[in-house]
Amino acid sequence: MLTTIWMLSQYYEDPLHPADDPDAPRWKMPVATAYGINYKYHASDDADWCLCQLDIGAHQIEASKLDPRVVYIGKEYNKPPAQFLAAFASRLDPEETYIFVGQVLAKLAETEPWFMHG
Repeated sequence: MLTTIWMLSQYYEDPLHPADDPDAPRWKMPVATAYGINYKYHASDDADWCLCQLDIGAHQIEASKLDPRVVYIGKEYNKPPAQFLAAFASRLDPEETYIFVGQVLAKLAETEPWFMHG
């Protein structure tokens, strides 16, 4: 059974999609996409990380938690990990205490509606 969750993910260069120019870098894909399906992603303030929403199974969640290139965020009612807050710090209210992931997503959606895909 699959569930839809959020992950913070670093990128890898996709060997299946080379650039037209052999000297150009390959397409960058989120590492988290290797753990699930039906993914969507959006870049963070830190160019090395992006926020992914994907459908994933319990075994893949456990495997992803062992991968230092991804940070499990969970669902809207989970506590937001510090790394998630740091990755989008410039878009968040520094005076606000974010208790739930959904609060962070709602704040991000004020300037980019994509974040309310959840």
